[in-house]
Amino acid sequence: MDGNHSPLAPLHNKKSERGAELIEFALMLPILLVILAGLWDFGRAYRAYQAITNAAREGARLAVVPAGINQEDAVQNRVKEYLNKSSLDTSFMTSGNIDSYIQVKTPLNDAANTAVTVNLPGGGTAMVTVSRVSVNYPFTFFIFGPVIKLWVPMSTLGGSITLRTSVTMENQA
Repeated sequence: MDGNHSPLAPLHNKKSERGAELIEFALMLPILLVILAGLWDFGRAYRAYQAITNAAREGARLAVVPAGINQEDAVQNRVKEYLNKSSLDTSFMTSGNIDSYIQVKTPLNDAANTAVTVNLPGGGTAMVTVSRVSVNYPFTFFIFGPVIKLWVPMSTLGGSITLRTSVTMENQA
C-alpha cells in the first residue's frame, strides 16, 4: 500500500475549497435577512389587526347597550382609546376625519342595514336590530417594504396597506 494515500485521508485537495463557506454565507445572508424582516413585519401587521379587531369589539359592546345606541362619538372615542392603549398610532384620526377610519352603524343612523332576520332553533324567524362597528387602519411595513423596493423599485408590494375589520352585535333592549 502506498504511504501517501491513507484510507482515511480525503481524496481531493482541501486547499481548493478554502473560503467556500464564506461565499455560501454571503449568498445566503440577504435571503435570510429578507425572511427575518418579513416575519417581523408580518408579525407586526397581525398584531395590529388583532388590536383593531379588539377595538372594534369594544366599540360594538358600547354601541349595543341602551345608553350607547345614540352615542356615535362615544363609540368612536372608545375605539380610538383602545387603539392608543394597544400602542397603535391614532394621531392622524381627528374629529374631522374619524368617520373615514371608524364607522358606527346603529338603528338610529342606518335603520335599513341594521335590521337582521335570524333563524330560530325551533323553526321560524325573528327580526333583530344590530349595531356594526368597522375600523380601517393604515399600516406601513417598516423593513419589508423598503427591502422589496430595493430589489424591485417599481413594485407596489410591501408599501402601505389598510387593515379592515368589522364587528356586528345584537342590540340589547
